[in-house]
Amino acid sequence: MATQSNVYAMIPNVVTHELVSLGKRLKEARLRRNWTQQKVKTIAGMSVSTLKRIETGDPHVPIGMYAQLFNCYQFGFQWQRLADANSDQIGSAMEPSNKRCRASGGRSTTGFDFDV
Repeated sequence: MATQSNVYAMIPNVVTHELVSLGKRLKEARLRRNWTQQKVKTIAGMSVSTLKRIETGDPHVPIGMYAQLFNCYQFGFQWQRLADANSDQIGSAMEPSNKRCRASGGRSTTGFDFDV
Protein backbone atom coordinates (compact mmCIF):
# COMPACT_ATOMS: atom_id res chain seq x y z
CA MET A 1 0.00 0.00 0.00
CA ALA A 2 1.29 3.46 -0.87
CA THR A 3 2.08 5.78 1.99
CA GLN A 4 0.48 9.20 2.11
CA SER A 5 3.70 10.94 1.06
CA ASN A 6 4.05 8.57 -1.91
CA VAL A 7 0.50 9.34 -3.02
CA TYR A 8 1.21 13.05 -3.14
CA ALA A 9 4.52 12.41 -4.92
CA MET A 10 2.47 10.89 -7.74
CA ILE A 11 0.57 14.12 -8.43
CA PRO A 12 1.42 15.20 -11.99
CA ASN A 13 3.32 18.46 -12.39
CA VAL A 14 0.50 19.96 -14.43
CA VAL A 15 -1.90 19.43 -11.51
CA THR A 16 0.54 20.96 -9.05
CA HIS A 17 1.00 23.94 -11.37
CA GLU A 18 -2.78 24.43 -11.64
CA LEU A 19 -3.18 24.31 -7.85
CA VAL A 20 -0.48 26.97 -7.46
CA SER A 21 -2.23 29.08 -10.11
CA LEU A 22 -5.61 28.67 -8.39
CA GLY A 23 -4.03 29.59 -5.06
CA LYS A 24 -2.63 32.82 -6.54
CA ARG A 25 -6.05 33.72 -7.97
CA LEU A 26 -7.70 33.06 -4.62
CA LYS A 27 -5.15 35.24 -2.88
CA GLU A 28 -5.83 37.99 -5.42
CA ALA A 29 -9.57 37.63 -4.74
CA ARG A 30 -8.90 38.14 -1.03
CA LEU A 31 -6.70 41.18 -1.68
CA ARG A 32 -9.29 42.72 -4.07
CA ARG A 33 -11.71 42.62 -1.14
CA ASN A 34 -9.06 44.22 1.10
CA TRP A 35 -9.49 41.31 3.51
CA THR A 36 -6.80 40.11 5.85
CA GLN A 37 -6.11 36.43 6.35
CA GLN A 38 -7.54 36.84 9.84
CA LYS A 39 -10.85 38.11 8.43
CA VAL A 40 -11.07 35.19 5.97
CA LYS A 41 -10.28 32.82 8.85
CA THR A 42 -13.29 34.14 10.74
CA ILE A 43 -15.70 34.18 7.77
CA ALA A 44 -14.63 30.89 6.16
CA GLY A 45 -14.15 29.00 9.41
CA MET A 46 -10.65 27.78 8.64
CA SER A 47 -7.26 28.39 10.19
CA VAL A 48 -4.87 30.96 8.79
CA SER A 49 -2.39 28.16 8.11
CA THR A 50 -4.99 26.36 5.93
CA LEU A 51 -5.68 29.59 4.05
CA LYS A 52 -1.94 30.05 3.48
CA ARG A 53 -1.69 26.47 2.22
CA ILE A 54 -4.55 27.08 -0.23
CA GLU A 55 -3.00 30.33 -1.44
CA THR A 56 0.31 28.58 -2.11
CA GLY A 57 -1.30 25.61 -3.90
CA ASP A 58 -0.59 22.91 -1.34
CA PRO A 59 -2.08 19.66 -2.73
CA HIS A 60 -2.73 18.30 0.78
CA VAL A 61 -5.65 20.69 1.43
CA PRO A 62 -9.05 18.91 1.29
CA ILE A 63 -11.43 20.07 -1.43
CA GLY A 64 -13.98 20.96 1.26
CA MET A 65 -11.70 23.77 2.41
CA TYR A 66 -11.68 25.18 -1.12
CA ALA A 67 -15.49 25.01 -1.15
CA GLN A 68 -15.61 26.97 2.13
CA LEU A 69 -13.32 29.61 0.65
CA PHE A 70 -15.38 29.85 -2.57
CA ASN A 71 -18.46 30.38 -0.43
CA CYS A 72 -16.65 32.99 1.68
CA TYR A 73 -15.78 34.95 -1.48
CA GLN A 74 -19.38 34.52 -2.68
CA PHE A 75 -18.35 32.77 -5.87
CA GLY A 76 -21.63 30.89 -5.66
CA PHE A 77 -21.57 27.43 -7.08
CA GLN A 78 -19.76 28.29 -10.33
CA TRP A 79 -17.07 25.80 -9.35
CA GLN A 80 -19.59 22.97 -9.57
CA ARG A 81 -19.60 23.37 -13.34
CA LEU A 82 -16.13 21.81 -13.41
CA ALA A 83 -17.52 18.33 -14.07
CA ASP A 84 -20.72 19.43 -15.81
CA ALA A 85 -21.81 16.95 -18.49
CA ASN A 86 -22.49 19.81 -20.92
CA SER A 87 -18.84 20.88 -20.88
CA ASP A 88 -17.28 17.40 -20.70
CA GLN A 89 -16.34 16.96 -24.35
CA ILE A 90 -14.14 13.90 -23.77
CA GLY A 91 -16.76 12.16 -21.66
CA SER A 92 -19.48 12.99 -24.16
CA ALA A 93 -17.39 11.55 -26.98
CA MET A 94 -16.86 8.33 -25.03
CA GLU A 95 -20.42 8.00 -23.75
CA PRO A 96 -21.97 5.89 -26.54
CA SER A 97 -19.34 3.18 -26.09
CA ASN A 98 -19.97 3.07 -22.34
CA LYS A 99 -23.73 2.59 -22.43
CA ARG A 100 -24.97 -0.78 -21.32
CA CYS A 101 -27.21 -2.69 -23.68
CA ARG A 102 -29.65 -5.37 -22.68
CA ALA A 103 -29.74 -8.48 -24.73
CA SER A 104 -32.95 -8.74 -26.72
CA GLY A 105 -35.20 -11.75 -26.61
CA GLY A 106 -36.09 -14.23 -23.94
CA ARG A 107 -34.06 -16.71 -22.01
CA SER A 108 -31.60 -18.95 -23.73
CA THR A 109 -32.69 -22.45 -24.68
CA THR A 110 -29.57 -23.82 -22.97
CA GLY A 111 -30.84 -22.80 -19.57
CA PHE A 112 -28.04 -20.25 -19.20
CA ASP A 113 -28.21 -16.51 -19.74
CA PHE A 114 -25.76 -16.88 -22.60
CA ASP A 115 -25.40 -19.15 -25.60
CA VAL A 116 -22.94 -22.05 -25.34
